[in-house]
Amino acid sequence: MKKYITLAILMIALCGQFSGFAQDNKSDADHAGDVAFRKAIDKTKSGEELEVAYNELLKFPAQKIGERGTHEIALGFVIAAFAQENNVEKTLFYMDLLKSKSARCAAAYITVSSFMKYGHYQEAKGLLKEAIDNSYNYTTIWKDSVGARGPASLYPVLLNMNATILYEEKNYEEAYIYQQKAYNETDSSRRIRLNEFLAKICLKLGKDQEAFEKLDELVRQGLLGTELKEDLQVLYKKVKGDAGFDEYMATVEKAMTEKIKEDLEKKIMNEPAPAFTLTDVNGKPVSLESFRGKTVIVDFWATWCGPCIASFPAMQAAVNKYKNDPDVEFLFIHTREQDEQKMATAKAAKFITDNNYSFNVLMDLKDPATGVNKVVTDFKVKGIPAKFVIDKNGNIRFAISGFSGGIDSTVEEIAVMIEMVQQSTN
Repeated sequence: MKKYITLAILMIALCGQFSGFAQDNKSDADHAGDVAFRKAIDKTKSGEELEVAYNELLKFPAQKIGERGTHEIALGFVIAAFAQENNVEKTLFYMDLLKSKSARCAAAYITVSSFMKYGHYQEAKGLLKEAIDNSYNYTTIWKDSVGARGPASLYPVLLNMNATILYEEKNYEEAYIYQQKAYNETDSSRRIRLNEFLAKICLKLGKDQEAFEKLDELVRQGLLGTELKEDLQVLYKKVKGDAGFDEYMATVEKAMTEKIKEDLEKKIMNEPAPAFTLTDVNGKPVSLESFRGKTVIVDFWATWCGPCIASFPAMQAAVNKYKNDPDVEFLFIHTREQDEQKMATAKAAKFITDNNYSFNVLMDLKDPATGVNKVVTDFKVKGIPAKFVIDKNGNIRFAISGFSGGIDSTVEEIAVMIEMVQQSTN
């Protein structure tokens, strides 16, 4: 599954969708190679198979999608597949054939991700140098060119990747330079992990004041990772002195809770929740109605959804917080899985078991006749993860989408929602 996700990301980054093939006025024969390659993508298992399909595609004239040709888009798939398989020689060979600067930026992003995983730092740095330069140019001198937005958006990501490699090589001075650039080039709402990593680099360099400021910014939003909380305490003593840390944390947590309450007061609602009965991963039917009288948190997710999976440590912490509360129930509804029904259920169950999550998982399987996942559709969910807080009378009081990235903030947000709902229905 991981490979298909990566290939899909690359396709988006290259700004070309194979669904756009064969939609102009050219003959079907003109598009035969494009259609064949699309079919190869749908069923391929290896870079070698994509390589064969790509060579077949070259026998046909390239079609144009946006500012890029279909041969070049297909080449991106080949590169991504070989990179995923740790085939450095083939990856670099096909990278050399890719001419478009914007496409090379996108392909470098995918390739470097794989190279870093396998420890090919020198090869990764070689690709990053060119990609960073080109991506920067798309933010400046090439910013008005067709398709500039995609490679321009990769600029801080590529800087962060380079900083990560330098950090692993213990070259902290250079890592700091690249990470600082990445931080400055990223919107404040998307700096969470950049901020955390910059603090780690500062710790290595003895930049205690700056490290404290970065961690302080995170802890005030409830986004500080567990491993850095001890570092925050050590830094507090270095920067502020031995006394006062507990009071500092109490003030920070109080301010975070007040901010969460202020935001949630604008989002509270009151409308009937769609009724449903689903089976859990063991085949037992479970209805929403059976939890009437309780506050129910419904979390829509899928095994392929990165933000869903990223949110689960926080959701487990929330489940743990309320595990002995008979008035609160969590339901994790697995939905929009592409696999067949039995495979989807087995996959969801395995994921939960492998990661030791104590979740009550229900299966919102696709209706074979309509192709619709009924429950997620009834709840009018646009994107997952999506969470709904339902009161004891069966009414939706909060609807929240996405994941902020913080365990503390997520647990506190859920706690505040539960408290507000229970107070309004007592």
